[in-house]
Amino acid sequence: MVTAAPRNKPGRRLSRVLSRHPGLQLGSLISGPVLWLLVVYVGSLLALFLTSLYTTDVFTSALVHKITLSNLHDLVTRATFRDVTLRTIRVALSVTIIDLVLALPVAFFMAKVARRRTRRALAVALVLPLWASYLVKAYAWRTVLDPAGG
Repeated sequence: MVTAAPRNKPGRRLSRVLSRHPGLQLGSLISGPVLWLLVVYVGSLLALFLTSLYTTDVFTSALVHKITLSNLHDLVTRATFRDVTLRTIRVALSVTIIDLVLALPVAFFMAKVARRRTRRALAVALVLPLWASYLVKAYAWRTVLDPAGG
């Protein structure tokens, strides 16, 4: 004889709550990956910052694990470092703005205007150029590793 499962198990209660609140369901599904990406991103930035506080030995070029602010002082006082830093920030901001200006209208068109078939074709057309560098590397390695030399 088969008996019905109890109605008040914690899993069933959670299932009912999540089915009634799709926002909570989405939040619980996406919170893990987002948290992981934040930990990795912030951890990388923290590691980069801590590494910037170390110096190198002038004679051996070995990393000296002694915290000092000399690199940050050089960044502010030496014109070369300051110019490179400001140029890097300027390029990063301009690329971000250009990407937003180009990507947002395309994304809006794909999400709201384009038909399903057109949307798929646009997605392929947008992602396909990203594979070009991979293909060039693959063919280059194939040529380099080929026993016949070509």
